[in-house]
Amino acid sequence: MLFATVYRWRDDAHTKESGQAIMDHYAQLGGDPEGAVHYVFADGTGGIVITEADDVGRAYRTSLHFNEYLDLDLTDLKPVMLVEDALPHITEYLGG
Repeated sequence: MLFATVYRWRDDAHTKESGQAIMDHYAQLGGDPEGAVHYVFADGTGGIVITEADDVGRAYRTSLHFNEYLDLDLTDLKPVMLVEDALPHITEYLGG
């Protein structure tokens, strides 16, 4: 299953020291898991990570390393699917 996780940086996480600590944590984790797609918002307020996983455990484990820098509300964790995978269901619903 694909999960999209939206995160927002805390206002007090915009210092160079915080930035270095965040990059250190990220390096210790080995970056994003294989197959993940990670985008940052161009306004610098946060980002979105799309990850394939059987459950939300990896997202939760990763979030624990960044809690002091992020406002992460798991209501922003959404199961997602490719449009191509959704089309048969849409077509069936529409009676086609």
